[in-house]
Amino acid sequence: MKRFFTALTLLIMSVVPLIAQEDIDEILQLVQENAFRIVITARVIANNKVSVWNMKVSRLTISGKTVNVKLTDENIIVIAYITPYLEEDHSITLMAQGQVYLSNSKKGGVQYVSSVKSLPIELGETVLFYPLGVADDKDKETDHFIIELEIQVLPYS
Repeated sequence: MKRFFTALTLLIMSVVPLIAQEDIDEILQLVQENAFRIVITARVIANNKVSVWNMKVSRLTISGKTVNVKLTDENIIVIAYITPYLEEDHSITLMAQGQVYLSNSKKGGVQYVSSVKSLPIELGETVLFYPLGVADDKDKETDHFIIELEIQVLPYS
C-alpha cells in the first residue's frame, strides 16, 4: 500500500514540476490525513457457535474509495464492498454492501442475496456485518452457517 503513496508522489512530481516543495508536502499531508486502513476479519460460524473458517485482510484506502473482499467456496460466493466516507466533523460513515451467490445442487440454479448497511462510526471502532443476516430462533434447530465480517477503520500510519 505504500506503493500507492509512492506512485502518487511520482505522479505529482512528474505532472507539476513547477510546484514548490512546500505545496507538494502539503498535498501529501492532505492525502495521508484522508487515508484509512480497513481491517476486515471474515468468519464462517457454524450453528454451534464454532468458527469453522477465518480470514483477515488489511487494505489501505481513502475516503470514498471502496475496498472489496471476495470469499469463495464450491457452493457460495460472498463479495463485500466496504467504503468509508470522511465527514466534515471528522466522523466516518461506513457503507457496507454484501452480495451472496448460493448454488443449490438439489434444486438447481443460483440464489442471490444482497444487503446494504450504512452507519456512522469513529476511527478504531469495530463493526460487525452479516451479509446473510443472522439466524432467528426457528433456524437454530437446523444446521446453518453465519458469515460474519468484523470491520475496523483505522487511521493511516
